[in-house]
Amino acid sequence: MFKYMNTYMQDMLLSENQVTKLQILIDEIEQSVSKQAFEATGILSGKAGITIFYAYLFLATQIAVYQEKMEQFLDSLIDDLNHKPLEGRFSSGITGVGWTIQHLRNIQVIGEEYDEVLNELDILIDQACIQFISYKDFDLLHGYMGSGLYYLERMPRKDSNRELETIIEELLKSGSTGSFSSDWSVIKYWGANKGKSTYNMGLAHGIPSILNFASKTFLIGIQKEKSAQIIELAMNLCETLQNYNTGNSYFPYEVLGENFNMFFTGRMSTASRLGWCHGDMGVACSIYRAGTALGNEQWRKFAIEIMEKAASKRLHNAGLEDVGFCHGLASTLHIFYRFYQATGLAVFREAMSYWVDHIPSFQKSDLKESCGFLFRKSNTNDASRIILGPKWSLLEGVVGLALALMPHAYNIESTWDRIYLTDI
Repeated sequence: MFKYMNTYMQDMLLSENQVTKLQILIDEIEQSVSKQAFEATGILSGKAGITIFYAYLFLATQIAVYQEKMEQFLDSLIDDLNHKPLEGRFSSGITGVGWTIQHLRNIQVIGEEYDEVLNELDILIDQACIQFISYKDFDLLHGYMGSGLYYLERMPRKDSNRELETIIEELLKSGSTGSFSSDWSVIKYWGANKGKSTYNMGLAHGIPSILNFASKTFLIGIQKEKSAQIIELAMNLCETLQNYNTGNSYFPYEVLGENFNMFFTGRMSTASRLGWCHGDMGVACSIYRAGTALGNEQWRKFAIEIMEKAASKRLHNAGLEDVGFCHGLASTLHIFYRFYQATGLAVFREAMSYWVDHIPSFQKSDLKESCGFLFRKSNTNDASRIILGPKWSLLEGVVGLALALMPHAYNIESTWDRIYLTDI
């Protein structure tokens, strides 16, 4: 039985009919989530992400049972911290769990009784960050910029300046050549090009995340001179790696070191899809924030131009395969929403509305698990074979979709998206 009051958005971003449908879908997603047993701990694919989901569902609806479920998952997280050997990563380990607890403090759904847990986690997360720096692993989801996300979230309650300054210094040192010999290249850990050096053009793992992160530290006054140097270096690389010979997208998914010559002569396909993790939309978020940080209106206009091109794409040419946040519909409509908030341009509101209307295109009506939405899954027997199945996670499952829909179904701000650097 549908149980929510229709709290239609005051600024009329969507029609009342759209809002009602989104509330029903969020309710169905919650019912699907409530039937699952979650073993993984992490923020992107485990219980920490589900905890965030229930926290925002409670804020949106003020239904007490959602607060109770949030607290149950939070208790399970604390139990995991005490009894599981957890790694340090933001994506799957203690850093993401720490971010979750601090974020719940910041949005005032839990109280000071959790501060001692955070104080204990600070020590472990500091150790993990030092280890990532020793490996020169700057990755946002898996390396020391993920530690930086935690330190940024801790800022209201703990002075994280020293740790953030260390991260900025390391980023500048590793990228100071500003050329293709820079350590801002990464080694691929998956796919056909595993083991090869690449310049990644994604917010999840690559140069745009460096640009975005340094813009954030500049804006809050952390190492402003060095942060500005990183912004300039990262913008230079973004401009160098821009597509000039294809009308499909402004930026590639990535450029392998061995393919630089072919890339620059336009003799290879370099198009990228919509979505958060790689390509135009994530790059646009980073360039827009960089323009805000350094007061460069040309950069902000370029970011808007990129997003206007993205807004012209439709279901047949967007490259979207599912509704997850990582590379799917959830992040697509959410980033359009953020650009509408930032600019007030109707083209972004219309694009957001278009993708809301096309959510059913990704549903299989005969499937009940995860509300009929399917996602790419690992095939343990054959890694080269793609299989589809249900997922409930924050990054790649229906929970990410539900969180992206909440600002439109309810009059609620979505500050959870700081984990993705889309809070422009």
